[in-house]
Amino acid sequence: MSPTIQVAIISAAGSLIAVAITFILNKRAERRDALHLRILNHYKELLSAISDLTVDDVDKEEANKQFAKAVNTIAPCSSAVCHRRPNGIS
Repeated sequence: MSPTIQVAIISAAGSLIAVAITFILNKRAERRDALHLRILNHYKELLSAISDLTVDDVDKEEANKQFAKAVNTIAPCSSAVCHRRPNGIS
């Protein structure tokens, strides 16, 4: 085989490997971003529930239910992130 063909094959293989690695890293970043967005929304719900508990015009029974739901949702989600990253910081 001539050196020109060998260089072309090596270049093509290198390009395919680079594309595959880039695709994998982008998908990993997308999944991480989606998880952080979901956790952010859970924290917004939690803060909204805490806010509703402090307001006098809001039904306390409904506010307590919303708070319990928010706490039960945020606890498993946030602990999964903290267990993956020992310092809890991304």
